[in-house]
Amino acid sequence: MPQSEITLDTTLQAIAVKTTLHKTINICSMYIPPHDPINEAEVNKIIEQLPKPYILLGDFNSHNIIWGSNKADIKGKKLENIINNNNLSLMNQNSNIYLHPASVTYSLIDLSLCDPATLMDYSWQVYDDSCGSNHFPIILENSIPIEDYLPRWKLNKANWEEYKTQCNAKLIEKDEPENSMEHFTDTLISIAGECIPKGSKSKKYKRPWFNEDCQKAVRLRKAALRKFKSHPTTHNLDQFKQNRAKARRTIKEAKRMSWRVYVSKLPL
Repeated sequence: MPQSEITLDTTLQAIAVKTTLHKTINICSMYIPPHDPINEAEVNKIIEQLPKPYILLGDFNSHNIIWGSNKADIKGKKLENIINNNNLSLMNQNSNIYLHPASVTYSLIDLSLCDPATLMDYSWQVYDDSCGSNHFPIILENSIPIEDYLPRWKLNKANWEEYKTQCNAKLIEKDEPENSMEHFTDTLISIAGECIPKGSKSKKYKRPWFNEDCQKAVRLRKAALRKFKSHPTTHNLDQFKQNRAKARRTIKEAKRMSWRVYVSKLPL
């Protein structure tokens, strides 16, 4: 997808990109280590550098009752000030995101923040499988209906002579309408539709390394996680960790073998 990095002037662990989804959006990812304080000035400095619309995602390692924690620590109160002072919207829905391996407890330390105009564009949810991590993935999905597939223009098969002829005939007018830019865009797209073919809907690419062993390992990992969620005991946590480690090894080995098979088939 079209994207470009946004250069940030900051001392924090943060990175930002400008990308195009259903519309242009600026996304910033930030990490605050558990034992580091939140520097309000530095976080505010990053927010000032983000063009709107933007989404600020991060593991802030902070707790506050406003996003579902059962307590509010110093870092959480500072982050609350940042949210209020910058008029940010909180996208979280009080769902458990992080599983602490030592205390066997869940917490909400991963936050999704955005400018108010962006809040209604996305639905927020936590994926039901941790995918081998202590953090459960967060899914932001467009709430605005868009086409599932946007076909690509086949430029190498275009009839450029006809395209040029129609552009000269339809785009060069003596009397331009009031909405000249909109008229120009609609006309250009119409001409392109007649002269440039589009590709057919592409199929989703399968992961060649995801074999039966991987499927079984992931299935056992998910089952162990569901069991732990229902009965959060130390024994069930150990079983989940064992199945998670096994799934990681299985997937890593499957990727390695798949790559070796692929390379072995390349012509010398």
